[in-house]
Parts: sequence; structure tokens; C-alpha cells
Amino acid sequence: NANLAHKSLASISNQYDLKIFTTNFDLLIEEYINIKSNVIHLHGSLNDLSQMMIRINQVGRGLELNFKNILQNELNTKTLYVLGYSGNDKDIIDAINSCNVHKIYWFVRSNTDDFVLNNIKRLNSAFECIVTECDLVDLFDYLSTYFSIGNINPKSITDLQNIQLKRLSHIKTIAKAINP
Repeated sequence: NANLAHKSLASISNQYDLKIFTTNFDLLIEEYINIKSNVIHLHGSLNDLSQMMIRINQVGRGLELNFKNILQNELNTKTLYVLGYSGNDKDIIDAINSCNVHKIYWFVRSNTDDFVLNNIKRLNSAFECIVTECDLVDLFDYLSTYFSIGNINPKSITDLQNIQLKRLSHIKTIAKAINP
């Protein structure tokens, strides 16, 4: 069943016509999103099992060119928000590294999770990457509240980082660049 995370991501995409890139196979975000093609399943999805198997076999050898191109087009000079992802897929980190990303906000469950932090260190050192420790359930709870309030209209999705940090005192910002 879809949870608050799926609904919040769909709501953000609906309001800002943003693409959501996911390594998840399920179609739970699509249950709430207006434009189904705004959800990009990098490793395939349950609606096409044959493609899912092809993409799973592709993991580690790089994303298919069409997915890499979509990622590059969508992230060019934009801010990337990474929520609840370990960064363990070399193909996805390589694809992100091939993009001209403006800034990356990576939300982690714990700033002491060496596994995730070491994966983040594989990002291009030219990227400004801000790692933020937070309870992802609380973050999605906040996002669902924030995006249901009609009279708040942020100038851009990049305002989200500053707004959510002001309103959620329990989120501790590490705000350190990964690059040395």
C-alpha cells in the first residue's frame, strides 16, 4: 500500500511538474501522480516485468542510454534531492556524475552510516553536496503538510531545504560538503 512518502512525492511532482527518479519497482507513486510518465523507474517497474529483468541485469554496467539522457536533461543546472536512497548503485552514481547538477541535498537517516556516506563520497567532487540527517518519516509528514497548504507558494522547489529546516526543529543539518 502507498504510504506518506509515495503521496508526498506525487504531490510535489503534481504541483511542480517534476520528474521522480526511483530504483523501486512498485507503482505506488503512480497511484497519486497526475502525469504517470513523471515517475522514472531506473531499474524497471512491475508494470513491465520483461524490461525489469533486462534492467536488473544491466545494474553495474551503467544505465541504458535513454535513462541516462533523461537524467542528464532533467538535472542539468538543477538541484537534486535524494531521499531515503543508499547510493549503492554504481550505475546511478555514474549517471549523476555525468550530469551538470547545480547542488545535491542528500537526506540520510544517520550521519554515522558509513555505508551511505562512503557511497555519497563517490559523487563528483565538483558537486556541492549537503548531507542532512533526518527522520524520513517526519520529513515526509512535513512534506505532506507543507504541500497541502494552498497559501504557501515557494518560489522554487529549492526553497524546500530552507523552509523545512526552519519548521522542523528535530531535523539536524549536517550541512557539510562531501568534497575535501
